[in-house]
Amino acid sequence: MKWWSHQLSALLLAYAVSPWTPSPAPLVPLVLLGAVFPDIVEDLILAEHRSLHELAVYLALPPLLIVAGLPDLLAFALASIDHVLVDAMTRRGVKVFGRRVGWVLKTNRLPDNFVPILLHAALAYLAAGGYPLTLLAPPH
Repeated sequence: MKWWSHQLSALLLAYAVSPWTPSPAPLVPLVLLGAVFPDIVEDLILAEHRSLHELAVYLALPPLLIVAGLPDLLAFALASIDHVLVDAMTRRGVKVFGRRVGWVLKTNRLPDNFVPILLHAALAYLAAGGYPLTLLAPPH
């Protein structure tokens, strides 16, 4: 998936879970960074794309951040997990506990990049109790 697709999906996820967080606005930079973090790590160490996308590693982030006393970084961790889950919807897929898992979406097809965004919008809509999403209004 393209970075913009990951970032929009992660922002919608933050919106969906915002009823359980104080306010999503201060979390936006963390969400945007977390949404592309798995790719940044691979770029920094010159690893092959998605070679390090192992869901188990990213699922370990939230408890580690809580134990480390950094709960404010949970938005970052959730966005990183979301990145890996969205990439699992592609043909190449990702590793889930050592086993490669994938689906039918093609990374370079524009319509396929909108599928996770639409799924995240549906999640945000349901989390908002079925109220229409607006740009600045928090869920009810």
